[in-house]
Amino acid sequence: MGKKSVILVLCGLVFAAGCFSSIKVSGTPEEILAQAAANIEGGDVDEAILKLNYLIDTHPDYIDAYCLRANAYAKLQRYPAAADDYTKVIELSSHTKCGTVGSVFYDRGYAYFLYGKPLTAAQDFLQEIRINPENAPAFAMLARSLRDECYSAKDAGMENWIRYCSMAIENFDKSSQLTGSPPFYFDKAVVYNCMEYYKNALLELNNYSRYGGKGSSDENIAYESGLAYMGLGEYQSAVDAFSLSINADSDNYEYYYRRGLAYAALARYQLAIDDFNASLSYRAGFADALTARSDAAQKLDKLINPVTQ
Repeated sequence: MGKKSVILVLCGLVFAAGCFSSIKVSGTPEEILAQAAANIEGGDVDEAILKLNYLIDTHPDYIDAYCLRANAYAKLQRYPAAADDYTKVIELSSHTKCGTVGSVFYDRGYAYFLYGKPLTAAQDFLQEIRINPENAPAFAMLARSLRDECYSAKDAGMENWIRYCSMAIENFDKSSQLTGSPPFYFDKAVVYNCMEYYKNALLELNNYSRYGGKGSSDENIAYESGLAYMGLGEYQSAVDAFSLSINADSDNYEYYYRRGLAYAALARYQLAIDDFNASLSYRAGFADALTARSDAAQKLDKLINPVTQ
């Protein structure tokens, strides 16, 4: 372990540059690890990974090298590769800590979450909670994973989708209780909208505004409010809410589409058509907007040209 070593590492075709590159790796495993950590700290994550590749090739059971490479992959948003390295860490020592929040299960769960595998992520966060039952961030990430799984399960028509939503609410509350911080008003409102519990959603959004909630933009608050008002049949309030979102982000196709639906529900079909057209200008071929525009146009035509007996 203490013997000095020098090796030339060839990386092959280098990423965007498309040329060959090489680096020299020199030192003990601990020194090489420190060099790679310094590279990451300095922003040269690719060079760090090359050094760690060598270190892992020559010392395949070196847990710290897998940890650091996993963190480097995560920094580059290469989440599947990060998850693979965290898995290797777990195989070597399941209680290792690669990050600052909890064990490696939290780290791998976070990688899976960002990779778009919420149910797999939830399983890791549950394991993290078994190891560290006071880990508030793990409860929060478990809640977010269950929330995303709720969306997917609902879209897929799965019978248990609402169970995931309910569990998400419970875990948001648990995280807040552990930290003593304000409840996750906005996050819970989003889940309640998914569950179609629109009154609950509005209550959470009102609490968010009343108690100085932070972390969500005004446009997102307005958008979720608009969804709740639509669900409750309060269409003019929905129009007003979606208009606030559009004022904050005038390029968002979803905002125009939703306001168009609210206008259509108010039988203001020309305004609805205008919004559907705006939505399509930002997302050409958006099927929902095309269908809604066609429906609004037919209803407008009936108003302008009523069929007489």
